[in-house]
Amino acid sequence: MARRIVISGASGLIGSALVSSLRADGVEATTLVRRPPRSEHETQWAPGESALDPEVLDGAEAVVALGGASVGRLPWTKGYRRELIDSRLQATRTLTTALRALRTDAPALVSASAVGYYGSAPGEVLTEESAAGRRSSPT
Repeated sequence: MARRIVISGASGLIGSALVSSLRADGVEATTLVRRPPRSEHETQWAPGESALDPEVLDGAEAVVALGGASVGRLPWTKGYRRELIDSRLQATRTLTTALRALRTDAPALVSASAVGYYGSAPGEVLTEESAAGRRSSPT
């Protein structure tokens, strides 16, 4: 049986590189998209609006969650900060609800979102309460 990974946020910078890399290695990459699917490797979803059919995740080795509103859009107004948070929470809730339905057969969930915010902190456990990291200056 072919290896399969399900990815949300596959159209972003990291997601598109991940999909290309996985496919180059012969791994089937199923992408979750908000628009109508354009291939058999895409599944439409609407996080926060409707449930995701657990069958989409069934049999995958892992689910990689990279989605959310763009952190590159400025300015981060109070309203946009709320959108940044809500977009990530809704996507995560939608995925975890579908994963829970699979019970012990659920694939692993790997979630990342704007990981650079905290900077480099080897050996430290970081939480939502951790301070922002310092920006490195180019050398």
